[in-house]
Amino acid sequence: MKRNSCDQKQLWSSRVTNYNYDCYRVRLKKAWELFITEGRVLDEVVRPVIATSWQRCAKLGVDPKSRRLGINVPPDDLAHRLARNASLISAARPYLHSLYALVSGSGFIIFITDQDGVILELLGDPDVLPKYKAMNLVVGAMWSEKASGTNAVGTALVTGIPLQIVGPEHYCALIHQNTCSAAPIFDPADQLIGVINMTARNSLVHPHTLGMVVAAAQAISNELQIRESVRNLTVTSQILSATMESIPVGVLAIDSCGNITHMNQEAGKILSLDPKATLGHPVKRYFNCEPSLLSVLHHNDTISDMEVALDTPRGPIHCTVSARPVFDDRGTGVGVVATLTQIGRVKKLANQIMGTEARFTFESLIGVSKSLRKCIAIAQTAAQTDSTVLLLGESGTGKELFAQAIHNKSNKRGPFVAVNCAGIPRTLVESELFGYERGAFTGAERSGKPGKFELANGGTLFLDEVADLPLEVQPVLLRAIEEKAITRIGGKRAISVDVRIIAATNRDLQAQVRKGAFRADLFYRLNVIVVRIPPLRDRKEDIPALIEHFMAEMAKKFQKNVRGITPSALKKLQQYDWPGNVRELEHMVERAVALTTHEILDEQDFPDLAADRDIPLTSDPVVSASSTRLREVEKEAILEALRVTNFNVRKASHLLGIGKSTLYRRLKQYNL
Repeated sequence: MKRNSCDQKQLWSSRVTNYNYDCYRVRLKKAWELFITEGRVLDEVVRPVIATSWQRCAKLGVDPKSRRLGINVPPDDLAHRLARNASLISAARPYLHSLYALVSGSGFIIFITDQDGVILELLGDPDVLPKYKAMNLVVGAMWSEKASGTNAVGTALVTGIPLQIVGPEHYCALIHQNTCSAAPIFDPADQLIGVINMTARNSLVHPHTLGMVVAAAQAISNELQIRESVRNLTVTSQILSATMESIPVGVLAIDSCGNITHMNQEAGKILSLDPKATLGHPVKRYFNCEPSLLSVLHHNDTISDMEVALDTPRGPIHCTVSARPVFDDRGTGVGVVATLTQIGRVKKLANQIMGTEARFTFESLIGVSKSLRKCIAIAQTAAQTDSTVLLLGESGTGKELFAQAIHNKSNKRGPFVAVNCAGIPRTLVESELFGYERGAFTGAERSGKPGKFELANGGTLFLDEVADLPLEVQPVLLRAIEEKAITRIGGKRAISVDVRIIAATNRDLQAQVRKGAFRADLFYRLNVIVVRIPPLRDRKEDIPALIEHFMAEMAKKFQKNVRGITPSALKKLQQYDWPGNVRELEHMVERAVALTTHEILDEQDFPDLAADRDIPLTSDPVVSASSTRLREVEKEAILEALRVTNFNVRKASHLLGIGKSTLYRRLKQYNL
């Protein structure tokens, strides 16, 4: 039951005191006798709350002249109730004793009940306890209206309001000589969970007694609320503490004076400190950073992922720092919470986000030709060393696959970072490779930025198309490789990097050196272990295995049941020179599987090879009218590509292996 509202007429027993009780008792006694004999209520004498209770008791069949009241619950039931209400008993006990201390020696007994009216704990004068025990006012007795008629406990449980009941207001004659005052106790959810009651002889009746009981009930409810709040705060604190310890970053809190108030284990690990030993000590004792953490509070500012070198007694520690000020309910700054992340973890996360993790191994390199197996053997040997590797081969031969395989076979199992030297604007190459400090140049990120060398620390840096590096950057790259350290643009301190270099190019570097387009000293530094990857035209015996591999991949990708290729189609593919090498073969198989309607690929699934190769699909001139069959095949291929890609011209052109503008010309040409 939830808390009910009430007025003074419901709370007090007609302002009865020991001075006017005798007169009231006579009138009340007659009203009681009239009700139990005739069922009529004298409204001018009996309070509504009492009259309503009498009527309830009559319907319940309570005997008003019973010589035994209350129902004693079994011992095991009582034990269960005591355990279930342990919090209520614990919260109420101090107030029971305080209340009893006020009335000790006056003949009062004080007790609390549970929500069913079962007495849980009782205090009283030793000389009066036997008298009340004879009336069954004992621990374990249930004093509900059904068990004992109208009484302060039972009626308060029904109404949810405090009550004082005097003499013949009780429904049962056995307790007409008593006065009882009771008030319900509510839990933090505002549910009625028990009652506190004071009982004495009628001559001690006084409205102040009920006031004392109401105050005690409210105090007990408040105590329960406080305990619940403390419990919730404790749970919240434990959850927060567990969260702080489980997150993979250091967390540090300081007060407005700069003293450490919290440090999680990760922060202690980063700073090589015992977190407990730092509490209460100034943060500047352990490290300094610029800007300082307290400046965040003083300027009501924030720091977000700022890269700093923490100056500690054990030397500089490279971290990213974020910090936020903390304010109380009046808006006064009370401290700062900061997070510390080791730069190595940041770089690892950056590599994961950039998708530069090496996925391919030597098992991913498909082929049985002697030239390829020899190439793989050299690469596997190179992988066991820290030497620089130079991969030479035409476009599409799989240089990056070799680079990833070497990385995964090596002892450097850190990040794999790939850089296309030809794809970076000339003016940004140096900043991409070596990074820059904040404010190094106009447009630079506020917090600075690490370069690819730093991101690859502990792993491999793959420099693809290395021949396209600008001449002015080449000496800086050479120095970084030689010294195993870099300096950011705009920076002054050298940053050590442990990076294995794998370079790749499809050009003749020696010819580039002779032309003055590539530095000789850098060439000789890169030209340590050379792996020459043969073009596909020189290892055509690998084509069947590659086709089988690509067919399986593409069948799964397009969810098609393509399981083979005809001998004639395979022969055509092996006769082709493959200027685009393995990459071209992969794309051609992808297109064939995507567009075919058969389980076995045939020559017609490779239109580029089905007719005169002097008129390829990617040529711009209008197809000759004499090549009717080729036109039909080409038209069908275009329609099928559009259908498969839901008429997306960009995707269809990629699937066909032609440019988007070429496809538009074909669509216009064929009136599609």
